[in-house]
Amino acid sequence: MKPTGTATESVTIPRPEKLKTLPEVVVYEDIDSGGSHKRTNLIMQVIGREINDRISSIIVVQGKWRFYRDPHFLGDFWDLDVGYYRSIGKASDMISSFQCIEYPQ
Repeated sequence: MKPTGTATESVTIPRPEKLKTLPEVVVYEDIDSGGSHKRTNLIMQVIGREINDRISSIIVVQGKWRFYRDPHFLGDFWDLDVGYYRSIGKASDMISSFQCIEYPQ
């Protein structure tokens, strides 16, 4: 699309009818969204040292996510839909990888 108008005129760009969003999750070190956190829409086969085995609360912004006990999507796992999880109970301080497993297009 070529811009129209001059430097003193405004340019109107059509807005898409439906904006697409990406799956997104925020993981926190402490319960109640406290401590260090990581916000991402990427799958994490191996979580960095700063948060590996230290996740205690999660906000799933978009999509359905699976959280695994071990790196590379191995071991026990927990599935979470969109929502605010103040505490993740027995999974607390055990998560080492995660991925989005379902996302409506």
